[in-house]
Amino acid sequence: GLSGDALSSPSAPEPVVGIPDNKLDADYIKRYLGDLTPLQESCLIRLHGWLQETHKGEIPKDEHILQFLCAWDFNIDKAREIICQSLAWRKQHQVDYILATWAVPQVLQNYYTGGWHHHDKDGWPLCVLRLGQMDTNGLVRALGEEALLRYVLSINEEELRRCEENTKVFVWPISSWTCLADLEGVNMRHLWRPDVKVLRWIIEVVKASYPKRLGRLLILRSPRVFPVLWTLVSPFIDDNTRRKFLIYAGNDYQGPGGLLDY
Repeated sequence: GLSGDALSSPSAPEPVVGIPDNKLDADYIKRYLGDLTPLQESCLIRLHGWLQETHKGEIPKDEHILQFLCAWDFNIDKAREIICQSLAWRKQHQVDYILATWAVPQVLQNYYTGGWHHHDKDGWPLCVLRLGQMDTNGLVRALGEEALLRYVLSINEEELRRCEENTKVFVWPISSWTCLADLEGVNMRHLWRPDVKVLRWIIEVVKASYPKRLGRLLILRSPRVFPVLWTLVSPFIDDNTRRKFLIYAGNDYQGPGGLLDY
């Protein structure tokens, strides 16, 4: 397994808060949010202002508001609807405090074969998963789906924290992450129906609550059963996300056009 970097929370972050309106100027947007068109800037400022006026409690940071706008092609009404659903969902599950209050079960620390591992060349946080070495069925039976969900949420909240930290380190906004999925060892036992059901469920939760976060997915050493797995999972993945997938068979990732590009 990896070092378990993702399994610890050395410092609990403060709950997410919005940036005061007077900081939504051109320099701030370019430095922390990227190059936006005037229309995109306008949508961001309007949605930020609306949330400040109407939402009781802390509002998401601007980079998170922007992700919801991007996910819905800057349809401000739709983004507002979805972000309000997300805020209610986060409150229900106390997601803002999960890194500070939730202790990772020992079974996950022992048997979850993955973790955060520095960053890629773009400064995006890098998560490494060795799916072929993971007994998803065993983890689900040992933990239950609720504990597995909380772990998935903690991983995504850690990703938000790491993006924020990397934005301060690099000279450009960091709002995406890279996943490196090593499929060596994946076989037909991983296609057991509950395993696939849990994977689909996790995809749905992440897609709804953390839109447009995944920057790229590097799939290494894809096995012969991969086309079967892909057939089962791909209907739950939108076209924009699929375009972020790079699939390497065998040792292709070692040569030109492989991992060194990233």
